[in-house]
Amino acid sequence: QRRVHGAPSASDDDDDDDDASSASASASPSPSPPPKRRRKDDKKAKKSDKKESKKEEKRRKEKAKKDAKRKKERPSKDSKRKEKERAKAKAKAKPSDKKERDRKRDKKRPSAEKEKAKEVEKKKEAEKKMQEDLTRRIKELSEQGGAARQERGNQINQMQANAFQGLSRARASEEKRPHFVNLHDDSRLAETLVYAFDPGKNPIGRSNKDNPPKIEYNGMGIIRDHCMVEYDEENQQCWIEAFNNSRTLVNGDKITARTELRHQMRVWLGNNYAFRFCFPGNTDKGEGREENPDYFFAEAEVAQKAEASLGAAATSNMLTTELQHKLANAELKIDQANIIATDLEVEVIFSPKIYENRLTKETDVVVAVNFGGFSTLIWPWEKFNVRLKSMVQLWTSWQSAEARGEEFKLDSEDPENPFIDHEPQLIGEADVWLNALANMVEFSAQTAVLSYFGRVEGKMSLELQPCDENGNCGPWDDEDDDLDPFVDDPQELLGREIIFEVRVSGVALDVGGGVCRYKKTWVRFKFDNNDEEEEWSQTKECPQATFTPKYNYRTTMRRMCTEEI
Repeated sequence: QRRVHGAPSASDDDDDDDDASSASASASPSPSPPPKRRRKDDKKAKKSDKKESKKEEKRRKEKAKKDAKRKKERPSKDSKRKEKERAKAKAKAKPSDKKERDRKRDKKRPSAEKEKAKEVEKKKEAEKKMQEDLTRRIKELSEQGGAARQERGNQINQMQANAFQGLSRARASEEKRPHFVNLHDDSRLAETLVYAFDPGKNPIGRSNKDNPPKIEYNGMGIIRDHCMVEYDEENQQCWIEAFNNSRTLVNGDKITARTELRHQMRVWLGNNYAFRFCFPGNTDKGEGREENPDYFFAEAEVAQKAEASLGAAATSNMLTTELQHKLANAELKIDQANIIATDLEVEVIFSPKIYENRLTKETDVVVAVNFGGFSTLIWPWEKFNVRLKSMVQLWTSWQSAEARGEEFKLDSEDPENPFIDHEPQLIGEADVWLNALANMVEFSAQTAVLSYFGRVEGKMSLELQPCDENGNCGPWDDEDDDLDPFVDDPQELLGREIIFEVRVSGVALDVGGGVCRYKKTWVRFKFDNNDEEEEWSQTKECPQATFTPKYNYRTTMRRMCTEEI
């Protein structure tokens, strides 16, 4: 089988026999194979030759393909090699002209870089032009006379003075004229601004093109022609006068007439501007304080001056420091609300009040809201603060409209209007003593309804009716005498559940005018006001605006009698 060409030999055929035959064949020559076997071997040889021929043909074809592929790839490699050679040659080549190199580089530069380069060139040209203008201007100034330079200097000073709107460029310790120095609750900002007064009249107020003030403030509470400070240089006196009912305070008091200013006096303008008046050279005529009053001193002073007008709770007890601070803050914010109402032409007047909680005995600030003399409501301090933010937003819109010369209208029917209040108001409170239930007897009364400040707002008609164990009210006949819950000794009720009925007939309000101020009224009550978990019981609403609302309400209550009750 290993032969490919030629006829089979005797030695090769012997390899196909077994070992014994091979051994005997080596001793004597083997006889020639029969004809049939030779034909079979020839067929095998031919078949083997065909296979080898096919393999050889396949190898030749594969080799031919590889050769063809190499021939195709060889030109691309050659082109790459040539491209590299051209790049090297180009890199070695150096253009002799620098502008030509720049031109070629600019052609390849992206458009964004070109734009950037153009901007840089423009800036360089602008800087060059500014430098030329400055050089020319210096030359012109050097050629001009002293009078021209002085006139130009005066123009610059006037422009600076207009920009500062009366603010002195000197420090407080260096200013020789009478002046205001600012006060602030932040020590870093306090006494950093100085407003000096020239001899004669110095008007102060909001920006006004027709009559510009000497000192301009545009904050909340400042109005046009707010006030004026007059400096009499000859007699060394200063006076301040308020106009248009503006909020101008001197030492905590709102001034309504011309008032002399002395060294160390405190001055408030509008809501947010606090100052101390300084009079250099006349300190001996001032208040003579060893230390200069600061912002907190001025704030406490305003609160103390307001105590007398805030009710019995303020005059009978000394206010705590915390409440004084809150009261001073309330004064500022309430004045702010009143100024906004005036600017927007709303007939509302706000005023601070101090009240004492009847249960907790705590003292706090509330705001009384008077609607054109028709009715007065009480707003808790938190409610007032929320509504004040909306008022400030309205005032800002009004100010913008005024600056544009447009008309500003406030919709009185808008539910978002902060000056309109349709929320429930507390008219008053009433206490009902339950002593009658200690013996389980009926009780009826006309109980006074007291306002926040102890004023009687009216009377409430109510009844307490004891019930038997079946929840029925009396009277009981002789036959049902055993059901009567009456007891001689309240100790008999300990550990027992008592049942009673609460009846609220109506309320008679005091007549405060020709028209009732309240409508949609109701009454709510608790058995134990100190029990926060107990829910309020409430009557139905009386929709009419009447001085005698009727409720005709009744409900049954059950309570377990304990030592505390």
